[in-house]
Amino acid sequence: PVCRAGETYIVLRGELEKASAPGKPPVVFRAGEVVQQFGCVYRKLPPIKAKARGACTLLVLSSADVWELMVTLPPKFGLMLLQSLVQLAQPPSQPGGGKTLAPSTASTDGLV
Repeated sequence: PVCRAGETYIVLRGELEKASAPGKPPVVFRAGEVVQQFGCVYRKLPPIKAKARGACTLLVLSSADVWELMVTLPPKFGLMLLQSLVQLAQPPSQPGGGKTLAPSTASTDGLV
């Protein structure tokens, strides 16, 4: 497996294969696709189990690298990054599937 917690990957060349549920074909990530989109901003997300299908080149974005950019670049960078991540997020699979935390239970633990 090539994916680790706290990292996001962009496939530059080749393919990554993520195992699926029994009886379903594997998910294949190809050049230009993003794997583990939120890994670089939330370190506590479990890594996916993926392996390279032959020669593969990945751009790795670690949470430490993204944090360094967030604190050194103008705030506009961070806002644009968050906006992009929200656009990448999948909509809920069912109505009412979201969960709202009470302010006292919300935590930023694990965020970059």
